[in-house]
Amino acid sequence: RCSRDWSSDVCSSDLLGTIEDDDTRHRLVTAWAEGRVEKLHANVVGANVTASAPLLELYSPELQIAQREFVQLARAGELAATALPAARARLRKLGLADPQLDTLLQTGEPGLVTTLPAPISGTIVKKSVYEGQWVKVGDPLLELADFSQMWFVFEVYEPDIAWLRTGQTVSISLRSLPGE
Repeated sequence: RCSRDWSSDVCSSDLLGTIEDDDTRHRLVTAWAEGRVEKLHANVVGANVTASAPLLELYSPELQIAQREFVQLARAGELAATALPAARARLRKLGLADPQLDTLLQTGEPGLVTTLPAPISGTIVKKSVYEGQWVKVGDPLLELADFSQMWFVFEVYEPDIAWLRTGQTVSISLRSLPGE
């Protein structure tokens, strides 16, 4: 039950609830090109990764061909200027980020493997791939979750509903984590 201190806008109550992650802040990393996973940079469930950090290295003949075509179009200059944006878009659809494409243009030579970056900062909550594994387009590789915002899901008794307002600030304390 909620007892109100009328001299301030404070309501104190013991509520039962759980702390849950926001599933809209999960990201499934899938293979965008067929190939063999050469190296996993993030290899352990529970590991934290930052956005754009390397997740894995993939050997993919399809990616190598697309990168070579991109470089050749860039070297062709004005003759292929109209085709270059489409080649860039194709590589983006295969999982490469703009900084990787810019580096590719500077070096002029695709590597044997392509590093796939983390799409978000978060924690690895599921790993479905191992080094040496051949993956196909759409295969799940890793699942990342951003735990920077969590939900407190609680039950309120009907007589206490009158004390709750949309946008109200609440303070939560847990017996298992006192003071946090």
